[in-house]
Amino acid sequence: MYFPTAHPWAEGQSLDQYLQHRGVSRREFLTFCGQMAAILGLGELATPRIARALTAVKRPSVVWLSLQECTGCTESVLRAADPTIGDLVLDVVSLDFQENLMAAAGFAVEKALKQAMEKNNGEYLLVVTGSVPLNDGGIYTTIAGRPVKEILE
Repeated sequence: MYFPTAHPWAEGQSLDQYLQHRGVSRREFLTFCGQMAAILGLGELATPRIARALTAVKRPSVVWLSLQECTGCTESVLRAADPTIGDLVLDVVSLDFQENLMAAAGFAVEKALKQAMEKNNGEYLLVVTGSVPLNDGGIYTTIAGRPVKEILE
C-alpha cells in the first residue's frame, strides 16, 4: 500500500537530498544501502555503488499524450484512491505535460509540450493513451493540425 507524504519532492531534488530533508541521516541511508547489497547478494563492497546510484535518483519527468481515446484512462487515474493523482504528482513523478489536466489551451499547450520534451530530452517517461490511426497518413486524428502519429514520433 502506498502511504503519501505531506512533504513532496522539490523541483530538481535528488533522493538523498529529499531523505535528508525528511530527517534520514547519512548513516541510516548507508545502512539501508548495505542491507540492499546484502539482500541482492552483492556483498558489502557494493554499498558505495548502490549509494551513488540512489543519490542520483530524481522524480522522473512524465510527458503524457492522449491520442485517439475517450479520456477514460485519464478519468481512471484522476479518480484513483491509492495513490491519488495528488500523491502521484506531488510525491512520485513530475507530470510535465498532460493536456487534459492543464489549464492552458491552444498554442500555450503546444509550447508546454515542446518545452517539457526539450528540458528533459532523453530523460522523460512517455505515457501514451489511445490508439494511433495509421490509414491515409494518420489524418483521422490530428492535434494542432498534425497527425498524432507525427506527434508521437
